[in-house]
Amino acid sequence: MTQGRPWGSEPPHPPPPPLESWEIKVINAVGDVIAFWGFKHNHGRIWTLLYLRERPLSAAEIQESLGLSKGAVSMLLRDLEGWDIVSRSLDPQTGTRQYVPNVELTQMIIQTIQRREAGLIVRSREMLQAAEREALSSPKASPRIVERIRKLRQLAEVMDQALQTIIKTTTLDVGNFVDVLRAALRRRVRGER
Repeated sequence: MTQGRPWGSEPPHPPPPPLESWEIKVINAVGDVIAFWGFKHNHGRIWTLLYLRERPLSAAEIQESLGLSKGAVSMLLRDLEGWDIVSRSLDPQTGTRQYVPNVELTQMIIQTIQRREAGLIVRSREMLQAAEREALSSPKASPRIVERIRKLRQLAEVMDQALQTIIKTTTLDVGNFVDVLRAALRRRVRGER
């Protein structure tokens, strides 16, 4: 007598096909860019795998395709969901969690910038403002040092203005960012707001 699957259970998913060499290159390239932005390399690898496969994948399929541990995949997927970079649903046939990428690239990048980079710039600007006030009243800070701190604070303000302009236009164009930054710097040098 042979033992089969319990009555009503679904057959296990076949293992995902091995990654092609071109897929590995794309996945690692995006992982490198994501790591450069301060995220984990594997955040980018998971998103790219989902993006290239064009179908929902389970955590087990992601784990096997990328050679990651179950715990790492779980943690990374939780992070990516929190950033709205991937979303989760249930496979209607098996009830297994499956994941799909956010494919609205511009929206995703702008949302991430709003949450991360904009907050960093604002915090830096606030710290520089506080440092400038303290330096003004410190006998150890020369007028030249206070001026240098002021210039750093002004640069943080210009960066904040440029970033806010980009976010408002909702188009992510590096050339546009550079143009906005240059214009803001020119206004700052002329003493305009």
